[in-house]
Amino acid sequence: MTNIANTINKPIFLQNEQAGPLVFRDDASNVEIVWQGKGDNSGNDMQAVPVSFLNNVNFLRILNRGAVTLIDADEDVRAAV
Repeated sequence: MTNIANTINKPIFLQNEQAGPLVFRDDASNVEIVWQGKGDNSGNDMQAVPVSFLNNVNFLRILNRGAVTLIDADEDVRAAV
């Protein structure tokens, strides 16, 4: 199986679907992403995240539970999730 995070370097864009802020930290890459609540006036409810997050089971969990929605990504990434 091909590791999608090793083949695509373009970030993916996700929108927070929750009313309040959402914070995700990837300890392996030492990256923390903070989304403001859905509908944030300054647009901070949408954030770019590294495609390497697709290797993190906790990140996949919040994606699969609908806490965040995939807004923009390469077709290979869309197919993988």
